[in-house]
Amino acid sequence: MKPRLAIVLVLIVLAPLAVIGYLGLRAARGEQAAIESAFRQLLAGRLADVDAVIQGVLSGRSRELAALAGSTPAAPGALRALVKGNPLVRHAFAIRADGTLVYPSPRGDLSRAERDFLSRTQPLWDDWRQMFRPALEGDGAAPALSGPLKRGAAKAAEAAPGPAEGWYRYLFGSGLHLIFWRRVEENTVVGFEIERFRLVSDIMEQLPARGPSDGGAPGGRIVLLDATGDVLHQWGSYAPEPGTRPMASAALGPPLEAWRLELFAPRSSMKGAAAAGVPFALLASLVAAGLVLGGLAFYLYRESGREIREARERVSFVNQVSHELKTPLTNIRMYAELLDESVPEDDEKARRHVSILVAESQRLSRLIENVLAFARHQRGTLGLRKKPDSPDRVIRSVVQSFAPAFVSKGIAIEHQPGAPGPVLFDPDALEQILGNLVGNVEKYAAAGGYCGIVSRTEPGRTKITVTDRGPGIPLDKAEAVFAPFFRLSTKTTDGVAGTGIGLGIARELARLHGGDLLILQSGPGAVFEISLPTLEGPDEGADSRG
Repeated sequence: MKPRLAIVLVLIVLAPLAVIGYLGLRAARGEQAAIESAFRQLLAGRLADVDAVIQGVLSGRSRELAALAGSTPAAPGALRALVKGNPLVRHAFAIRADGTLVYPSPRGDLSRAERDFLSRTQPLWDDWRQMFRPALEGDGAAPALSGPLKRGAAKAAEAAPGPAEGWYRYLFGSGLHLIFWRRVEENTVVGFEIERFRLVSDIMEQLPARGPSDGGAPGGRIVLLDATGDVLHQWGSYAPEPGTRPMASAALGPPLEAWRLELFAPRSSMKGAAAAGVPFALLASLVAAGLVLGGLAFYLYRESGREIREARERVSFVNQVSHELKTPLTNIRMYAELLDESVPEDDEKARRHVSILVAESQRLSRLIENVLAFARHQRGTLGLRKKPDSPDRVIRSVVQSFAPAFVSKGIAIEHQPGAPGPVLFDPDALEQILGNLVGNVEKYAAAGGYCGIVSRTEPGRTKITVTDRGPGIPLDKAEAVFAPFFRLSTKTTDGVAGTGIGLGIARELARLHGGDLLILQSGPGAVFEISLPTLEGPDEGADSRG
């Protein structure tokens, strides 16, 4: 197999596979991103379930504290006794609608703990009016309203104010602190500061135990963080490395917005979920496409090989036929030339017929020589047999052989000799080169009525130019005309027959000499220059093969 054909077949297989692989990877990445998004939503859903459990604990405590506020008199003694007897309540307070603190009263005899409570909750007393707003505007039962809805809600609250409750949260010392307040009368609010550690303990009782239990985090770990970022509770079988970023994170609902839940899981779990089936499907697609393309490439290779073999058989057949024709044609040409010499001068009709026989036999000889030379060139056996001879003698022989045909077509052929020789070259090869060039003048430039051949000898080089006055050759076709089987016009109406290999063979023979065949100019007319490096020498029968 030729390297170029092998490269083409490999590209036929690899190029589509590369495109399919690229598109498959893009699709796989998109699918992976979608699966990862769904996986993260699943993790976020787990955190939402944990948050719902914590909100349930807070709801229970809200109901319990609301009942205490409604059943405990808003008096210092009763509230102080409640704080001592209820482990959930760290401190209590009562405030009237005019801003007067009933308990702990700043003007009363306070304990150190009560004074500390008043000090760290000062922002609450600076904004005490929020606890006396109508329920529809407050923080507890409904969102804040504006515009006509707000005014309507205010009127409704004035008509039927009803109870209101809510949470107040503040950061102090070791973390977040919660205060639950409830309006027990139209002009009094009772509130309780929750014992933080008791609340955390109540929440942990509802969450899975610490340790390897999955508890809603199969293959991972869920961590509850307080407002300062300290771990309050964690559970799950996975132990992340320090500095590992969570795969999902969410803040708790009010009033614990400052607390966060984070879920850690091995990256392999998400990659495994995202990549499940994708590599296999992509690999299967590539293998299937590779088999199809490989089969197609093999079919093309087999078909091209069959066509190449058939073409070689045809060339071999033409070559054999040409060899078979060469011997009888040589005899026909020889006897035609002998007959031409024996025909009486006054018998014009006979001489015309015989000259046609000679010209056509010469044309057929040139055609056969071109075919045989082309076949030898394809096999790499085209060679030269150099010997001392005169280039002008070869040119005169060619001019004489074309003279009858040129006379019949009204073409004047002129030779300006300048290379008498003898020099070392292959006379038969030069005759074939000139025969192809002059033959093209007969076929393609007969309308110009002129063919000029000029030869000259330079030191170590012989140059021969063949000029016509025909339509010429376009500049963009100056190299293409030397390609095998190329013709400027393939129209059957042109009335010109040819194989398209003459100029290519002529250039190859010139280059085998170490010279070249060039087009010097184009239109009007064409000028071809043969350049042969010819040395004076006696090397009779020197053989040079290309």
